[in-house]
Amino acid sequence: MTHELSTDFLANAQGVVDTVISEEHSRYEESVPPSDTLLEVLNCPNVATDLQPVEDYSDRIDFENIVAAYNDFIYTFGLIINP
Repeated sequence: MTHELSTDFLANAQGVVDTVISEEHSRYEESVPPSDTLLEVLNCPNVATDLQPVEDYSDRIDFENIVAAYNDFIYTFGLIINP
């Protein structure tokens, strides 16, 4: 299943996606708790609905092979939560 990432994001949320897909960066990092901007991005492919509060995780958890369309390109990405 491919999720369509909206190009109607707030400028900050669009900046997160643009950072992740840029040639110079291949990752985006935040500390706890995740920002509202990151949660906005993660809500598009419904990843945020599967997230628990960070303190509920005792070990690292990986969300792998998330597929999303953005600006007419298809991207595969993962999300790592490391408490």
